[in-house]
Amino acid sequence: MLQRLCIKNGALLKSIKFTVKSIKFTVKTPAMPPRKSHQQQEQAWMKALGTMTQKRAALGSETAAEDLWDQLREALTSNNELEQQLAQKSLESCASGVKDHAVAAAKAKVKQETSTHHLMNKGVFTEET
Repeated sequence: MLQRLCIKNGALLKSIKFTVKSIKFTVKTPAMPPRKSHQQQEQAWMKALGTMTQKRAALGSETAAEDLWDQLREALTSNNELEQQLAQKSLESCASGVKDHAVAAAKAKVKQETSTHHLMNKGVFTEET
């Protein structure tokens, strides 16, 4: 009969109106939840605030850990650079010491040869002695 009425009237809207008028029902829409009491609202707010605080603290800890990791990496890089500089300076110091020793040895040899030559000229001793 409903289909006949729709066809007869030619409009779906009229058939819906007819159906709504003839059938009694109640519709509960879930669109609006029941209003919470002030205490429930406050508890929900505190819970949300606690969750946000925990998430923010976790994020802060994570960020702090990343910052510490970056600082450690920079310190290790700096330490490696300082060790290389120290090794280079030590090497340069050793090379300088070797050069100084070689110069001192050369001077001593020249002095000895000069003294020997001088003494030989005076006849104190000969090359055979």
